[in-house]
Amino acid sequence: MTRLRPNSRAWSGAMLRRAALRLLLLPCLCLLLGTSASVARPAVGLAPQVPVPLLDLAPQVPVPLSDVPLSDGAAAAPPAAVGIDSMEPPAIDLLKEGGPGQELDSSTIAAAVQKNAGRGKVVLVLGPGIWRIYRELEIPAQVTLRLEEGASFSLEYGSRMTLDGALQAGARRIFSGSGKVIFRQDRQDVYPQWWKHPEERHYTAAIRKALASGAGSVYFPRGEYQVEIGKAPGAGSLLLQSNTRLHGEGEESVIRLVDTPRTEGVWAAHEILFGKDLANVEISRLTFDAGKFYPDPETISRLDPSIRGTRGVRLLNVDNCRITDCSFLGFTNGSAYITGNRVTISGNLFRRASYRTQVVRLDKSRQVTVSGNSFEDIGPHYYMVLGRHDETSSVDALMVGYEVEDALIIKNRIDRVAANGIRVENSRHVRVTGNTISNVGEDGIIFYRKTTDCECSDNVIGNWGKLNNFAFVRTQKGKIYNPREYHYPLPKYPQLPELLQDAPTWEENRYHLQGRDPSTIPEYDPSDYRHILAFRGFSGIAVTEISERIKITGNRITGNRSKTGGLYNYASNYGINIGVASINPPTTSGECVVSHNTISECIDYDIYSPQYVDFHSKRNVQKPSLVFGNRCDPAKTLVFGNKAKAAPGKRR
Repeated sequence: MTRLRPNSRAWSGAMLRRAALRLLLLPCLCLLLGTSASVARPAVGLAPQVPVPLLDLAPQVPVPLSDVPLSDGAAAAPPAAVGIDSMEPPAIDLLKEGGPGQELDSSTIAAAVQKNAGRGKVVLVLGPGIWRIYRELEIPAQVTLRLEEGASFSLEYGSRMTLDGALQAGARRIFSGSGKVIFRQDRQDVYPQWWKHPEERHYTAAIRKALASGAGSVYFPRGEYQVEIGKAPGAGSLLLQSNTRLHGEGEESVIRLVDTPRTEGVWAAHEILFGKDLANVEISRLTFDAGKFYPDPETISRLDPSIRGTRGVRLLNVDNCRITDCSFLGFTNGSAYITGNRVTISGNLFRRASYRTQVVRLDKSRQVTVSGNSFEDIGPHYYMVLGRHDETSSVDALMVGYEVEDALIIKNRIDRVAANGIRVENSRHVRVTGNTISNVGEDGIIFYRKTTDCECSDNVIGNWGKLNNFAFVRTQKGKIYNPREYHYPLPKYPQLPELLQDAPTWEENRYHLQGRDPSTIPEYDPSDYRHILAFRGFSGIAVTEISERIKITGNRITGNRSKTGGLYNYASNYGINIGVASINPPTTSGECVVSHNTISECIDYDIYSPQYVDFHSKRNVQKPSLVFGNRCDPAKTLVFGNKAKAAPGKRR
């Protein structure tokens, strides 16, 4: 670098940067003026010859430059351009623009829309007052209406306001009158508060209007939204539309049932949300609460006709449905019943979310994902009654079936459920993996009734059979007996035995009746076929009733053999059981693969796959399964056929 003489003008770093910036801007200015210019690089050590007028015209844009002085001949980086799309659209206050006497009505809004038609995006600000909409009014996509505090619309009779553009307003009432408002923008959030009349006790009408407005998204700010029960079971209080998203603030946005639902039979249910033949529905971060109608689980039978039937969501024939990060509390007849394709239920909490039926049930569905949900305290605790099996039958946390195909059930947590944890019924290609299941009344996971080609892997299951089945126990000569096998009625098969003490199909009761009064157990009657079914206990994983080709691998299954007074507290009879249902006749299941599972603390068998004769099947006998590499008790393993590969692995 050439050293400057003492009497030369010293150039600071800042001066060099400004000069370089102006040199860069010179060609741009010349092009704008229709001229060309050649900019010569300044000679080293000499002051640059920059025209003074251009110095005055150069825009004063702050440019972040390095503090390091520029080297000889180095050019400064040009300023970053500001995108047009990032600029806020101009806001026009209609009251100020119109001056005194400005009418607050649709004609003023229409005139402003017309006046600004060529300006691109624009915000029309509507000041305080009631803006009367008395005719057809269309708001184009480039126009946003912004309502200041105190501004609202009065939709006169026969009027209609259609918004392709956005509407901005707070969570307060902004619509009144009998006219219509229609939203066409998919990303538009509307609030139920926009339609809530101050004299309305509930939000039912307001939410219905929000759903019927065509808005792509209904947002529920934190608060409680009370909705009335539908007029009839199955009709639904709130009717969903296609292409709709309902979302809120999680536990802070509560939709709660109020009033008293009528009872039209044990299974009739009044739901909060209902929809049929829908596409593209999303429900997220909302709390649905029907706790007022949940019976006392300690004292009330699930068959009590006085229980009010309630359900959270029922969607029929829906395509692309997502229910995520919601809470369902206290519904007696299930939280979600869905049929359709592309269904996702993920990250939800279900607590006391069913008393009579499955918490979540999917029928006739394809491409289903149920993941990361939590099921807690499901079903009645009141099980010390005659016909206890009826008390908990079908009160499962999750049922996949009938006719479900291509489903993934993954990483759900299930704890304290009256019946099964997960039931897969009459379905195929269902993968059940990575779930944690404990303290369920019946089976942990059951593949049931013609379910085929499924996978059950890497699940953790413990303490199943918590609520023992007392429906079929009988007393004879002061002792309590339980039927181990199914008894076919006369005349084709032998009658029930006269004496139970030495009958091979009966056993002396092994289960703690948890305080049940023995005097309530009926006396044995050899002619009572209708009310006596087998009770063989429950399984960590069961494959029954002509279910085949289930791959069961890598599961950790731990039963419970604790006792009270010498009687088992849990009916954890089988770890993995193929072909033998807990109460029904044995069935011809099979062709399963059972490998690399860890099984312990079962009462009867760790792995149970006997060959049964099924009088109801044309095939008559059960097919064998491939069983190998499991960590279990060899003495508690019974597997017929394929004996070379049926040996269990070493127990830990």
